Amino acid sequence: MKNKIKSRLIEIGSLIVVVILIGGCIGSDEKIEDKTGEKSAEETEPVESTIRLECSKMCITDDPGGSIYGTHTLCVRDCFNNYDKKLEIPEIRFPPEPISWVECDSCESCAEAIKNAAKGTGVKLIEDIEWEEGTCIHWSKDNITFDCQNHTIDGWNMEDYYGIYLDRTSGNTIRNCIITYFDNGIKLYGSDDNIIIDNSVNDNFWGIYIESYSYRNIIINNTATGNIRGIHLYNGNENYIASNAANDNEQFGIYLVDSYKNIIINNAANNNDAERINGGGGIELKYSLRSMLVNNTVNSNPNGIVLSDSNHNKVIGCIACSNAVDDIYGGSGYDNFGGSNTCDKIRKFNDTDTLGCTYKCS
Repeated sequence: MKNKIKSRLIEIGSLIVVVILIGGCIGSDEKIEDKTGEKSAEETEPVESTIRLECSKMCITDDPGGSIYGTHTLCVRDCFNNYDKKLEIPEIRFPPEPISWVECDSCESCAEAIKNAAKGTGVKLIEDIEWEEGTCIHWSKDNITFDCQNHTIDGWNMEDYYGIYLDRTSGNTIRNCIITYFDNGIKLYGSDDNIIIDNSVNDNFWGIYIESYSYRNIIINNTATGNIRGIHLYNGNENYIASNAANDNEQFGIYLVDSYKNIIINNAANNNDAERINGGGGIELKYSLRSMLVNNTVNSNPNGIVLSDSNHNKVIGCIACSNAVDDIYGGSGYDNFGGSNTCDKIRKFNDTDTLGCTYKCS
């Protein structure tokens, strides 16, 4: 990583990628039931999709066309020794595919295309953008899809410049982007109901940064590697963070501060702060309330899952093993709930009806 990022880390002082498989099942032989009836794949009416988690087994159904777009209803159930507890997961709606597209090939042309796009229009990046010296795309428009088509947006590691910056927007989708060497790869500021999907944000200071009371954003199936922090929320509330790979970052994989009611499910946060010099870990909640950590894999960090001064959170079906200090640490928070977790080293936290975790790593 560039020296700029390393110098800034000093200032602050202190794959097993589990993905949502459309139409598939993780860890279960249970038959997936088609809920779409006799409707054809060509119909545009949204189709219900259900996620079920039973004793850390996850199955998904979706529309027969295999598209993630439509209406997805998520319902998670976890088994605790002698009883079940249902976790209420809010409905998630994905927008339909754009009916028309505009192409762009630079930061300026992409920002202009987004600014001038009609509601529901898509903008496609058609070539790589290299060595951008400032913020590439400053975005203040609603209800637009931006698809990088796996092209790269590459910056200079300059402070306070961002690859894509959603500034008080809603209803947008960012997908298939590779974003490197920015202060923030993707930043959401005061932005609600956006979808960040299938992106790679690598070698930035923060990979994906959500702040200033950003609500109900969906951060799904992204890779965040080689950043200081992979996915970072500060005053980010009611967001859905699912099936992301936040591995091999220099401090934290997923880090939440002053955030509440977030759902963190099916993520991998492994081998972060591998040199054990930055006080980092896999997933940490700090001053955060009423969030759910479900079915995450958090291995080989200095600390696995940490609840620091955080209350009323649920940690269910997570695997936290081979972490140097603690696999799960409850900190000074209270009324945090655990069940069906796998770990060896645990402090100030217990699964329901047992001491420590329900299952051992070995």
